[in-house]
Amino acid sequence: MRSGPPGRKTADGSGKDDDGTTERRAAGGKREEAETACAELAAALKRNGIVLPSLGVDPVSYGYAQPRPLIELGRCNLETTHRLIAVLDRAAR
Repeated sequence: MRSGPPGRKTADGSGKDDDGTTERRAAGGKREEAETACAELAAALKRNGIVLPSLGVDPVSYGYAQPRPLIELGRCNLETTHRLIAVLDRAAR
């Protein structure tokens, strides 16, 4: 049995399609949102002379029933850390 419009419950009350389409669609939307946010963050950092080489979306965070994507900032060297501190201090003023 198929679910109706978004937010509508199926006969079993789950609101899920029998084939998991609703869950995949939600996960896909969250993944796209996370990838976009990650790219925007990378661009903003780059405009300020900062590159975080490990910046990316954590694929493990998609393993939940309700997708909760996390952005992995990763490691950076001391020079990059000082640049990041300076940018954040300027932004806070």
